[in-house]
Amino acid sequence: MPQKSHKKIKKEQKTKVKVKSSKTELPKGQNVTDTSFKVRKIQLKEQFPGHDDSESTPGRKLNIKELISRLRHHNSKMRSSALSGLRDVVLSREEEVLKSFFVTILEATAQLAMDDDSAVRQAAISLLGSILSKVKEEKLVPLLEPLMRYLACCMSHLNADIRTDSLHLIDVLLTLPPHCSSELFMATIFPRFLDMISSSSEKGDSKRSLLVDLHVNTTSTLWRVGVLIRLHRLLEAISQSCSLKVTGENKVNNMKSITWSEEEYIHLPLYHSTSKSYSKFEPLELNRLAFQKRTELGSNNVQYYANVLMPLLMDSFTEVTTEFRHSHEVFLISLEAAALLSCITGIILSLWDLLSSFNSSGDQLTWFRRTYAEPIRKKFILDKFPYNIGISNRTEESQEIFELFEKSKRSMDQTCVEQNINLCHIAALMMPQAYPESMAKYIFGYLDEVENMSRLKANTLISCLRALIDAKKNRRGPLKGVDFPQLIHKVVALYFKFKKTQDGETTLSLLHLLSSVVMDPQFKKLHRDKQLTRWLGSLPELLCQEIICFKTVKIVVKIATHAPPGFLFGLETWIEAILDNLPQFSLSDNEDNLDEAKGLIAGLVYYIKNWDEDLVKSIARGVSTNYFGTSLSSYIKDLVEDRIGSSLPESEKVPTV
Repeated sequence: MPQKSHKKIKKEQKTKVKVKSSKTELPKGQNVTDTSFKVRKIQLKEQFPGHDDSESTPGRKLNIKELISRLRHHNSKMRSSALSGLRDVVLSREEEVLKSFFVTILEATAQLAMDDDSAVRQAAISLLGSILSKVKEEKLVPLLEPLMRYLACCMSHLNADIRTDSLHLIDVLLTLPPHCSSELFMATIFPRFLDMISSSSEKGDSKRSLLVDLHVNTTSTLWRVGVLIRLHRLLEAISQSCSLKVTGENKVNNMKSITWSEEEYIHLPLYHSTSKSYSKFEPLELNRLAFQKRTELGSNNVQYYANVLMPLLMDSFTEVTTEFRHSHEVFLISLEAAALLSCITGIILSLWDLLSSFNSSGDQLTWFRRTYAEPIRKKFILDKFPYNIGISNRTEESQEIFELFEKSKRSMDQTCVEQNINLCHIAALMMPQAYPESMAKYIFGYLDEVENMSRLKANTLISCLRALIDAKKNRRGPLKGVDFPQLIHKVVALYFKFKKTQDGETTLSLLHLLSSVVMDPQFKKLHRDKQLTRWLGSLPELLCQEIICFKTVKIVVKIATHAPPGFLFGLETWIEAILDNLPQFSLSDNEDNLDEAKGLIAGLVYYIKNWDEDLVKSIARGVSTNYFGTSLSSYIKDLVEDRIGSSLPESEKVPTV
């Protein structure tokens, strides 16, 4: 662009409008700055209170609301710190926190179970465990469905670490009572279990194939053990829930269950009403009909799950036992294979229990037996039973297995006792007409050698023995290779062995098992067996102890109604000692049933046949002195007079001691 000439620039400057400055001065007073100012007090309605020690955490002095808000912070360390702070608050002030912030904390913490940071996930799962262990069941039940949804998302997450940590979240939820994790748990979570160890067929049918997850930082066998042991615990919880429903014990604080539909109105009594006034609030459990149908777990669903799961279990065990061999009449397997076998046998037994709970006609059990009895015999029993763990080095993987079983309250020993007894149990259920002789030999040998057992092994053994007795009772087969009288002899010997060791729970379980034999008419021929007669004669002595279990009282009284000769002989021997102990004993399990227990024991007088003069005088003396109490003395007097056919001697004619 060409520059302007000097003349043009000068001409433009002359043509500009010039602003002349004013020469007038400001009036006096307006050229001075006024420095005066006014003051007014600031009115504060209240002073900021700060944080009280009772509502703040020890570390950063943050209250609960601030900690909850930090759960959504972008910094992972802040989220982890907030979770730790909330856990401290829950442990120290559980009633106040769980009353006001329970739902908010639970929902925010469950979301963090899918956090990208491992420390945050572990802290969230730990906080959930602390919360769920302190919340009442009726407050937790409405929130179970969201928890299951979050768990399902964790189990199917693309991040392998989140899928691994979901197993720990399952451990937390499995600590809940059985009825809190039944149908909804199964319907929501079971498909995720299958996805963690297998992949579906491209054809879209129910067949699945085992999956080798290369993204998980462990071997495929150890990963499957970790998944299957949780699945076993889940099926056990559902089985317990079903048994509670059958017995009517699945109530939370006597909660009344009501099913409702959106299409109709219902009127609910909110309080217990009496003739004079209204008493306390009546707890209600409202079940929406549509939701109940959607989550209902029936025999058809269990049959579908079993049909999908059983081939996977057998294939997974085949993979880990292809290179092992026999040694001294046992089949040596690795520690990983033994752990997998423990999970598989437990799952098979749980599926059987579920099918028997949902199907009263037995059609599903017949289907299960016909479909899988022969594959189980070939895969687990034929040319393999019994199992034993071979020599294995203490590796990091084996240590993880021991820790996993210890957390699940299960045992793992060198001789695979639990696995072998479970297989004997499965064979008694599914193949009683061709019961393997090797299994009968193993059971007899174990009953002879056992000296002490853990509670888990005792339950496993007694369940197997009960299955053998039921197979004989129901006449499903001859139980080839099982000498039934000899089996009862060994069970009686085991009872006396554990009675000496004062193992109350195992002794009570064996007492219940033997009582089922005594009270069954099919086994009436065994009532005169010497070993069983000796056991029957020892039962009245149990009622002479200072502390008695109420279940023991009911079993002994129920046996008395069948009047086996051995029991009646022992009762006549111990009746005076039993009556002498009647006002003094206490119950070990429930003192509320003490009066009922005393009434049941006093009723045993009715079964005495030989009434000698000394026994009549002894009872008359106790009745006259009101030794048994007013009501029991009158009850015993009526029973004795009915049995002897005359009145008891008068009190003045009875010599005093």
